[in-house]
Amino acid sequence: MSTVFFHSFLFVFIIYSNGLFFLKKLLKSKIEFNFYEISLLGLLLTLIISPLINFFVPLNDIVIIINFIFSLIFLYFYKKIFFKSLKVDLKIFFLVGLLVFVNIYGSDFSDDLEHYHYGFITNSDELNLIWGNSFLHPLYGTSSLWLTGHSYFNFDHSRLIDIHVLNGLLLFLILSLFLNEILLKEKKFVFLKNFIFALIIFILIKYTRLKEFGIDRPAILLFCFFIYFYLKYILTIKKNDLLKNYIFLSFISLIIVSIKIIYLPIMVFPFLIFYQFKKELFK
Repeated sequence: MSTVFFHSFLFVFIIYSNGLFFLKKLLKSKIEFNFYEISLLGLLLTLIISPLINFFVPLNDIVIIINFIFSLIFLYFYKKIFFKSLKVDLKIFFLVGLLVFVNIYGSDFSDDLEHYHYGFITNSDELNLIWGNSFLHPLYGTSSLWLTGHSYFNFDHSRLIDIHVLNGLLLFLILSLFLNEILLKEKKFVFLKNFIFALIIFILIKYTRLKEFGIDRPAILLFCFFIYFYLKYILTIKKNDLLKNYIFLSFISLIIVSIKIIYLPIMVFPFLIFYQFKKELFK
């Protein structure tokens, strides 16, 4: 149990720091995203970077430790930025956290874990990117970006445990974000709250066991985040940093496809949104 708790908080700290650095220091975004939004964007950023790192070095313990040290340095030099967006509703945080931990301990592993998932994770942990790895297993050549994320977010001694930790972490961030949005008192987001409530019911019914998470379910959860992001930050709050938010949205859709290729039609949405807001994007 201590391993699950420690690694959960460690990974949250890392992805929150990565997201904050990406948004505030690199893109100079002026929008005040909340803790869950920053963490989700930080997780997606890390997923994109992880295969690039694997070109040069294995995604072993050293990589995650270096990322942790970077997060500590960022915290030291940018305390105000770090803590400004760290405010969360503790009731939501602990309630959803408890739900996820129960889910972790009540779940077995996916039936096809030994088929090729775990082999791919182990290879990325122990070796650089293997050229022509389709010859090792036909599915290695088209493996999900989520598996590379599992290679990044794990420690060698607890690799199996960390599979559930990362799956649970995504579930925690999505559910907490949606519950937090519903409890906001802003009346202009009423239509958004009704839609989010329906998404919460869907997620609670669909994700009763992390064993069934597989490599396609993260794409479904991120698609829910995609819709949320579009409704809130492009359709509703479209005057502030519209171009950057459009880039974020395209970024999310690209990652969804990288997790599961059958979601390729989602790439139509960024083009439709571009056509809808092309005048406002380049003001």
